[in-house]
Amino acid sequence: MRIFPGFMPALLLAVAGCGAEGLHAEPLQTEGSAGLVKRLEDAERRIQLLTDALDRLIGAVVSFESTTCPEGWREYEAARGRFVRGIDADGVVDPDGARFPGGIQEDSIRAHSHSVYGYDKDKPRNDIIGIYGDFGGYVGAEIYKVDTFAFGDAETRPKNVSLLYCIKE
Repeated sequence: MRIFPGFMPALLLAVAGCGAEGLHAEPLQTEGSAGLVKRLEDAERRIQLLTDALDRLIGAVVSFESTTCPEGWREYEAARGRFVRGIDADGVVDPDGARFPGGIQEDSIRAHSHSVYGYDKDKPRNDIIGIYGDFGGYVGAEIYKVDTFAFGDAETRPKNVSLLYCIKE
């Protein structure tokens, strides 16, 4: 079992029912056998509660700041390199409608366009404002549309942090 730093000491302290200062408390042999039995029974109960809690996590997807999943977990490959999006059960917010858990949605950019309007610079100037804005007031100027060039990176994305998503087996 791969234990993450700080996990085992915290687990032992939780099972023992004491804080860090409790490690320097009275030695166990002075408690007598009844006290020792009580502490062991309490530790056993706490371990069972922890085991029950871990069993309830089966199927849970959790992100880890690690390159490997802990023992009993496997990589949730559907989330590899993807942003996680909450399910829109009614299909009101998600334009693809209601989706099932684990459903994958490919890259998409909302349909839109960009236009730039200009004028014919060879026409005479008369300092009027054109129908699409101030084009230097060219009388008889032919207003035309020009589409912009594509620009940007390989994907559209917000600022982000990479984490490993694992699913409890």
